[in-house]
Amino acid sequence: MPDLAIISADSHCNEPAEIYQRLPEEYRARAPHEGLIDGKRYLIYEGQRPSPMEAPHPLTEDDMRRYWRDGEELGRVQHRAGGTHIPTRLADQEVDGVTAEVVYPQAIFKLFSSPDPGYQLALARLYNDWHHEIFGGYPDKFVVSAQIPMIDINDGIAEARRAAKLGYRSFSLPVIMPMLPYNMPDYEPFWTAVEDLGVPVAFHVFTGGPGAEPATQEPYEIRNGVDQLGQVLGMTAAMYPMVQLIASGACQRHPGLKFVLAEAGIGWLPWLLVQMDDNHHRRHMWEVPQLELLPSEYFKRQGYSTFADDIVGIMTREFTGVDSLMWGSDYPHDEGTFPHSQEVIERTFKDVSEEDKRKIVCGNAARLYGFRLN
Repeated sequence: MPDLAIISADSHCNEPAEIYQRLPEEYRARAPHEGLIDGKRYLIYEGQRPSPMEAPHPLTEDDMRRYWRDGEELGRVQHRAGGTHIPTRLADQEVDGVTAEVVYPQAIFKLFSSPDPGYQLALARLYNDWHHEIFGGYPDKFVVSAQIPMIDINDGIAEARRAAKLGYRSFSLPVIMPMLPYNMPDYEPFWTAVEDLGVPVAFHVFTGGPGAEPATQEPYEIRNGVDQLGQVLGMTAAMYPMVQLIASGACQRHPGLKFVLAEAGIGWLPWLLVQMDDNHHRRHMWEVPQLELLPSEYFKRQGYSTFADDIVGIMTREFTGVDSLMWGSDYPHDEGTFPHSQEVIERTFKDVSEEDKRKIVCGNAARLYGFRLN
């Protein structure tokens, strides 16, 4: 374990399929599940295209170590046992030199795409109760992000308040809400409630409300560059809630509202902040509402973005400052840094001062989520 505490501000769990038996009976058949399409295995989610479970190319030995469960059939995308097994997860933290984690879900992230408010709320309650049972006894090791259903804003407020009473220190919202974007005044009661609770909201990329997916049940096929399109462009979707919250005046009206752009990277962030400030200066006559601060100042005061391996973002941190940047391993995903996080951190931060490094790899997350550092 390194001398410097390391907090992963973006990690994940894997919900076992059996937890869906807790759903009310009318919803069980609609829960996320595995299915066969043309002889291939897919994960089926309501409101989304089926997602393939088998990689089209062979795995390397390192892939097997960092991603696949021991003894599991290779090529099947079901992550390490440490996703839900606490002893294994703590052992993996030790191997990776990680002190604590902010934990986001896996399959239940897909609940946001359902157009049914009742189903969304039932899945969110199930997940938040189950996750509290698994991780709630380790507050110094894990902060879990509660799932907040936003298709019905009153349901979202009620579940946020319930989750806060359980001890949750993060709320997850879909990164995109196509039918009702976050700059609309309908969300004002929610921002007020969350600000009063003092819990940051997180917009994790690769999540979307109803309408974010094409209106088809044709499965995703890994061809024509679809992986690059989905992974890389999917990260840029974090621009939407950031601009919506700042430009709509939500951050101005709610200075205690904190938001996190999770797994979005930071290389694009300086460009966006510069563009927003420039637009604020040049087109102030069109700005409604008119902002009292620069857009970049609202972000530096209230916003955060997480990254795993983003040397471009680190090189341009003079535009963003360092107080809003948080490192995350993305454990146990294949695009994450486990079990090589120490190597990644050493390479990424080799020209960064110890003070800035400490803030980004642990201090900012500790301050935001209330982790205790020795």
